[in-house]
Amino acid sequence: MPKVVPEYKEEARRKIIAAGWDVMSRKGYCATTLDDIAAQVGVTKSALYLYFRNKDDLVGEIVTDDDVLGLTSGRTLN
Repeated sequence: MPKVVPEYKEEARRKIIAAGWDVMSRKGYCATTLDDIAAQVGVTKSALYLYFRNKDDLVGEIVTDDDVLGLTSGRTLN
């Protein structure tokens, strides 16, 4: 099995965080599923679990991520 370089893992994690913010800002927290986020990123739901334990874990990263919050001025989670 090929090794996954740390840079790839970090980039994948950043894409998931950005997609989580995007989907939740449109649909709201309760209406958003991990399937929605996975579809936005173009991966399977099980791939998300390699990076986050659950949706709450992902939200914790979203609200503490300066890059995501800085890029999305004016958008709030419903």
